[in-house]
Amino acid sequence: METQIHHQMVRTFSYFSGFIACWYDCKLEELARDLAKGEKDSIPGIETFYSEGERNTLNLRTIVSEEWKGHLQGIANRQNFGCSLLFGKTRDRYKVVCVFV
Repeated sequence: METQIHHQMVRTFSYFSGFIACWYDCKLEELARDLAKGEKDSIPGIETFYSEGERNTLNLRTIVSEEWKGHLQGIANRQNFGCSLLFGKTRDRYKVVCVFV
């Protein structure tokens, strides 16, 4: 499942290639996972975007396009990004965290 989510994240942000031209970084994915779990606080100098709610999260393109599209233009100078998708106990709750450096 993690591999599927990773590839979907990459495809999702490739979809926004007009705004983003950066590489997926697995270390940033770990940071995003720690942020999603609440194990770390936001870090200065790193752009962090959160989404959470109750809907089908496997359509990440919809989540990003609806909730983040306006913010993505401000990260055009970033080189790398990583994302993490965290499901709730019933899998109908989710939290997505992406970090950009």
